[in-house]
Amino acid sequence: MKNLTPKFFIVAAIIFLLPAPAFSQEHREVTNRAGTTSTDKITVRLGSSAVVIPAPEGYEEATSQFERVKARFSETEAPNNEMLAAHLMSSDCDLLRRNQEATMQQYTKVSVLRTAKEEVFTEASLATVVAEFRKNGASMLDPNSPSMKAVLERVAQALKKPDLDMSQPVNMGEFEVSPSIYSVMLLLTYKSSSGEATPVLATVSYMRLKQRLVYVFTYRKYSSTSDVEILRSFAKTWTGNILSAN
Repeated sequence: MKNLTPKFFIVAAIIFLLPAPAFSQEHREVTNRAGTTSTDKITVRLGSSAVVIPAPEGYEEATSQFERVKARFSETEAPNNEMLAAHLMSSDCDLLRRNQEATMQQYTKVSVLRTAKEEVFTEASLATVVAEFRKNGASMLDPNSPSMKAVLERVAQALKKPDLDMSQPVNMGEFEVSPSIYSVMLLLTYKSSSGEATPVLATVSYMRLKQRLVYVFTYRKYSSTSDVEILRSFAKTWTGNILSAN
């Protein structure tokens, strides 16, 4: 792809926790970006390809329903990325419709690299990204690296948390590898100056959909070891459904 290195694809997929904010903004009518009124799936045009993103079972696409959810997810997106969708549990959406705070126990986000969303992404391209992640993933996710510091500062400003800090992500391992998908799980811990720590599990999947690269993220608050298998199973089921839809 045009002068874009595997390292750039990995850095562009930097993952950040959205601390559970009070998403109690007023509800508005659904206006889906695919031109429908369904929150079950969206269709996004990436160059000549029409990519379909179905919602996970029991979830709704939330940015098309709640302005503040859309704003918050957009504000905390990595600078080089364009957010396509974010899904909250239907129970969280029900809370928001009643102007109550969402739990944000588990949620998703789908993004693309803005400068490459119309570029063809081949099996060989994905294999090169996988090899680079396996070789240098830890150093690329170093919270003290310039790229991570810059994005963390952006997120801290958006969330109005100037003391936000992040420890070195723990790689929980790969859990799906194929010519069309590469999925890994990370354990992230965010800290404030008061010493309060917030651990969260995150999966990132590099997916080839209609020959386009799409980043698919899932997040879950971490409280016990059982959360690892819960999120891994959820992510595998959902990415499988996304592949089937495309």
